[in-house]
Amino acid sequence: MRLLHTLFTRFIPLSLCCFYMLFPSSFLYSQTGLEMANGQFENGTGGWTLKRTTGTAGSVSLDGNSVLSGTYSLRANITSGGTSLNAVRVVYGLRMVEGRYYNVSFYAKSDRPCSVQAGFHSTINQLGTFWSSPTVNVGATPRRYGPFPCHFLKSDSNHIFSLMFGGTDSLQLWIDSVSIFMTDDTNHLRNEEITANRFIDTMQHLSASTDNKYLKLHYQSMCRVAESKLHLMTYDYTSLDYLFYQFTDTNHANSPRKLSSYADRKRPYIVSWVSPTDGRTSFALLITPTNWNPEEAYPLYVSLHGLWPVADNPIDFMAYNFLDGLEENEPFDNGYLIFPWGRGNIWYEGIGETDVWESIHEVESIVKVDPKRKYLLGFSMGGYGAWYIGQKSPDTWAALGIYAGALNNGGYPVVDLATAEKLKNVPTYFVVGDQDGFQVVDTTAYNLLRSVGNTNIFFTKFPGGHDYQYNNLNNMYQWIKNFTNERRTGIEEPTGTTPSQFNIFDNYPNPFNPSTTIRYQLSASSVVELKIIDLLGREVKTLVNGEQPAGTYRVHFDGSRFSSGIYLCRISARDSRLHSNQTFVKTNKMMLLK
Repeated sequence: MRLLHTLFTRFIPLSLCCFYMLFPSSFLYSQTGLEMANGQFENGTGGWTLKRTTGTAGSVSLDGNSVLSGTYSLRANITSGGTSLNAVRVVYGLRMVEGRYYNVSFYAKSDRPCSVQAGFHSTINQLGTFWSSPTVNVGATPRRYGPFPCHFLKSDSNHIFSLMFGGTDSLQLWIDSVSIFMTDDTNHLRNEEITANRFIDTMQHLSASTDNKYLKLHYQSMCRVAESKLHLMTYDYTSLDYLFYQFTDTNHANSPRKLSSYADRKRPYIVSWVSPTDGRTSFALLITPTNWNPEEAYPLYVSLHGLWPVADNPIDFMAYNFLDGLEENEPFDNGYLIFPWGRGNIWYEGIGETDVWESIHEVESIVKVDPKRKYLLGFSMGGYGAWYIGQKSPDTWAALGIYAGALNNGGYPVVDLATAEKLKNVPTYFVVGDQDGFQVVDTTAYNLLRSVGNTNIFFTKFPGGHDYQYNNLNNMYQWIKNFTNERRTGIEEPTGTTPSQFNIFDNYPNPFNPSTTIRYQLSASSVVELKIIDLLGREVKTLVNGEQPAGTYRVHFDGSRFSSGIYLCRISARDSRLHSNQTFVKTNKMMLLK
């Protein structure tokens, strides 16, 4: 899948590139708030400029005798004010968004009566004035003027805000607390919002009109992803508009309207869910096996994408593989291939790691997966993710695939003997370009696995740099698919021998629903507390509270009465032998998914 293909750059269609450059992601359509960055003049005159017509004279400066608030106000000293209001003015540049109200207010006073008017203009020379406030009379008493509403219905564009006060000679005018507050017009639909609604309506119609439960889930998932963004951006409109076109045109060969496009592995299904961890909508792309029979259990390949700008935006990530010319042509065709969004480019740590586990759980809830044939692989940042997650859950995976893995993220925190020891029984395949900067750290990881006795490892280089090539991925697939996970994935029985150290192991299964088993060992008789705690620090359940002799123990935790989310399993074991002050404390994370 092409989401793997890049660490730093990747070809993106020109239409998408243009929108990225023209409209930075900071311009949000449903945004409301204060638009004036320096209305109190506490940052000097920054952003404000005095403009005068021929025949006028004057200057502006900061005055420490503030009109109302803060330390400074803007003082205009006009010796010759011309014959009209717009002959002298202070101006400020502002980007304005279609379908919004801009409510203008300001404080002012003057040493002699004068008139002031606010306005919005298309250019700094006041050509194309499209809104003016009522003219107000300013005098010696400071007062607030406004708010004056401007209903902006033009397309998004940059404009000029001005306060005009020409026409009066020998004038000192103080201006302070200029406020332009933007609010949404809920009755106005932008073209982008119309496009989003059109796409969502189409997906809902397709979902209602199909009897295929996987297509139905696919269409519903795409709706949820589109609806989950609080603020639509210009390039969201571009992506949703393109998706609408793709899902309404059935004439091209691999139309996403056709079930055959998914059966032939040319298009991915979208599988979405609401995360029990933070309540946000997330999703993964799912490609089914060749000659798929939903009643059979298949291997599962979890593929983690590299660092890629498109992954920063969930709608772009969802839409990318429905572009013309980007039909899927992936190996791993004997099983399910999934691509978690991973919450973007956060290196599969924290909520990014959680996202991977939630995607696996969601896929396993709708298709049958062979538990002995789960494989984790990734390219670049995704290679780091495969290594990082793999060493935390080695009993889950039949094999790992590291393609140009950026394993030195954060300064080699998981490229050491301790990590290699965790992976010594997990078959691992490495591939990297001979000119790739990551070949050194990948070679180090390979040698560490060799040093701890991992005999099922393979390392290969190819001529090139940080390049994604189909044949390299296919060679990885041909190697890792031969392995099955015959290692014990359950909880060991007590051995009868005394453990050499205190320890608590990762619970299994994890994630779990509704129960899991926790195994720990004591090297001496100890007073043990084993507790389940939520992320707010509240004690959920005490599993053990008392003295236990040395040995290995397992405890079952039933989460049926608890809500989905991350919980902490904390053990405190105090050696009860005479004169011993040793206390073992450790906390592990568990994820309950319902």
